[in-house]
Order: sequence, then C-alpha cells, then structure tokens
Amino acid sequence: MRKSVRSAVRERRQDYPIRIYALDEHPGDDLSASTSAEERLAMVWELTVGAWEFAGLPLPDYLRDQAPVTCQFRSSGVRLSS
Repeated sequence: MRKSVRSAVRERRQDYPIRIYALDEHPGDDLSASTSAEERLAMVWELTVGAWEFAGLPLPDYLRDQAPVTCQFRSSGVRLSS
C-alpha cells in the first residue's frame, strides 16, 4: 500500500468510536446500532486491504460483474464456474 493511502487510512481510523467494556459486559458483534453503514464499510475495507497485503497480492482491479466466482450447490452437487 502506498504511504499516502496508509496515512489516509490511519487518519480516518483516528475518528473511529472507541468503547471499552469489561469481558462480561461485551455488547456482542452487531454494530448496526452503534455505527453507520459507512463506518462499518471503512472497517471492512481496512481488513480487506490488510488481507491482500498479507497475501502479498495486489488489490483486484476488475469490475464486480467480471469477478471470478464459483457457485456450489450442496444439495445437487452441481458446480458452476464463471
């Protein structure tokens, strides 16, 4: 990741709401009541970029409808690839 992208991510992360809970008071994994969709997407994006960096691969640049996918249907055993 380029330095400018890293600093932009770091800068956005500074505005994330931080909450501290005792272990037995943790509210659970549903963040929809305490964060906006935009904040949750930013969190997932940060994880996504980190995963691609860890894998040593570039971020994909294809359009969503051109993404390589595999559909598997467990009940019929049919496997479709596109």
